[in-house]
Amino acid sequence: MGRVNFYLAIDADKRTKATAISRIKTIRMAAALLYGLRRADAKRRKGNRAKGKISESNLKGKGRRKVMGDIIIQAVGFFGVALFMASYQIRSNRALFLCQMLGCMVFCFQFFLLGAYTGALTLVVNAARNYLLIKSSCWKWARSKAVLIFIIALLAAISLSTWDSWVSMLPFASVTATSIGYWTNNAQKIRISQLIGSPLVLVYDALIHSW
Repeated sequence: MGRVNFYLAIDADKRTKATAISRIKTIRMAAALLYGLRRADAKRRKGNRAKGKISESNLKGKGRRKVMGDIIIQAVGFFGVALFMASYQIRSNRALFLCQMLGCMVFCFQFFLLGAYTGALTLVVNAARNYLLIKSSCWKWARSKAVLIFIIALLAAISLSTWDSWVSMLPFASVTATSIGYWTNNAQKIRISQLIGSPLVLVYDALIHSW
């Protein structure tokens, strides 16, 4: 009986040691796993910080480019304004039409950059109209009422095809008013038509952010 108890005690001691060794191995494995997870989390955070810095840098770069683009677009508009202001000081109808034709092309370019396609296409018609008026001394048909009606119909078609909102009516109304005034070939009536058309253009410019 004593031997049995002795062997049982030895066996129990072995089982205790095996259990202890197993626990130590389990703890080591858990510690290794935890260490690996911590390292992976640290790398992930480091990567996110790097990506965040890159994204922030990209955003800053895009912001600077956008600001520069806006400045260039508005500078184009200021040049167009200068041409139109100069045209109001000109007494010759021919020179007035030429100056405004150049101003129309400048504003047309700016409106395309701003995505204001109704205004841009309307200005193309405006420039073509002014060219016809310049050549009207040679082309007698250029001042006919049929040409005026065609121009107004073309402006209406452009406004409908590029319709965005009621704002699309502003360039149509402006160019229609000035066209009717120009076809009179009377300096006073031309100035009156400009007084009607110019405020409409200013409102349109403000709404599409052409300062």
